[in-house]
Amino acid sequence: MGKRTYNFTRVTPKKWSKTTTCMQEMHDFLNCLPRNNYDADRCAKQRAALNACVEREGNAGKQKSSINYHLSLICRRAKR
Repeated sequence: MGKRTYNFTRVTPKKWSKTTTCMQEMHDFLNCLPRNNYDADRCAKQRAALNACVEREGNAGKQKSSINYHLSLICRRAKR
């Protein structure tokens, strides 16, 4: 008996945009720290902007269905 192979169609989403959501705010905060002798109180504006961005992105929610889910449904129905 041979191995059963499955040929699924997959789409690789671009994950880069998801990981760089608050990158600019983090960059500003981390650059502010050495300029102010690592005193976080002097970088309160940048820290507040970073916290606001993280809060905003945390409340955005998750995507419930993906294109890979729908492609797998189509492949299953096509095999029937």
